[in-house]
Amino acid sequence: MKKLKKEKKESKFCTEETKNCSMQKQLAEIFPYHLPNCLTESEFDSINNKSTPEEELGFIYARVFNSDSSYSEKRYNQLKRIAKEYK
Repeated sequence: MKKLKKEKKESKFCTEETKNCSMQKQLAEIFPYHLPNCLTESEFDSINNKSTPEEELGFIYARVFNSDSSYSEKRYNQLKRIAKEYK
């Protein structure tokens, strides 16, 4: 009787233990000049939530792109583009 291998379901969201995951490499291909970090689940939810304050989106952008925390529509669109990759 063959043993069935359990598929290891890899989360798309990075944790502190999973550095240099496949998602981070994929994001680096999309934004090669920024080399963004992966999103956390709570950041993903905040980006997709219409009522998230601009200040919070600025802080998410700052962490993901290692930048300042100012908000602009262009930066929000970049965050939405990253969130699209997680769907």
